[in-house]
Amino acid sequence: MIEKIANNKYNTEKLNLNPTDKIKEKLDYYRTLFNKTHDLSMEEFEKLEQDIKTFFNLKPGGYTEEPPQRLVRISNNNRILEAQGKELSYLTDIFQLLAPPIDHCNFGRCNIPKQQVLYCAVNEAGAYWETKPQNGDVITISHFELKPNSKVNCNVVRKEKTKDPKISHQLQEVYYLLEDFFVDIYSLEILKDRPGDYLFSGLLSSEMLFYPVVSSNNIEAIIYPSVQKKNMDKTLQFVMI
Repeated sequence: MIEKIANNKYNTEKLNLNPTDKIKEKLDYYRTLFNKTHDLSMEEFEKLEQDIKTFFNLKPGGYTEEPPQRLVRISNNNRILEAQGKELSYLTDIFQLLAPPIDHCNFGRCNIPKQQVLYCAVNEAGAYWETKPQNGDVITISHFELKPNSKVNCNVVRKEKTKDPKISHQLQEVYYLLEDFFVDIYSLEILKDRPGDYLFSGLLSSEMLFYPVVSSNNIEAIIYPSVQKKNMDKTLQFVMI
């Protein structure tokens, strides 16, 4: 199978897309690995990780500078304080309401291990659906509001695949193939005890959020549909560095 979407070494070169059927073949192969990557050996996992990094030298995405103005996050006091070796109580430090400490960051929907990102919902109902607190849990509900006139570079993942897209050239055809794949990986239902199954969305999100070249155009946040409440039209998740 092909190694890259575009057969280019540098992004300054003229775009040279591989044949569309070959791109589709590779994407379909990746789909056969959904919910199976957690069970790979370390060697197989690292090999696939490098393969994904090499292949996706093009990524689709909607874009907005105006994310939701209000965000909600539910923190589980039980887990946070237990990890700190403290007795169950109130949270008293702002860092306890934000991303977990680096040493506690495993694969997630939008991050890889050792990368801190802040996961929020756009409303309280969505936050409950995503975190699913259990009877006996002590939780803290945080409400965040963007400063007036704030601009955040956001990649927006579609909730549904585009139906009957109008295609006039190969780049559009490839774009919609990639869009379909991104809808699949960001809506993939994954068990909490299988973080390795987040490989695709976690790795591709990481490359967008932690792009090594600093620029005013770098993606700072990702907006994607809630997987736990995916049938509700207006429930979104918001993640940012």
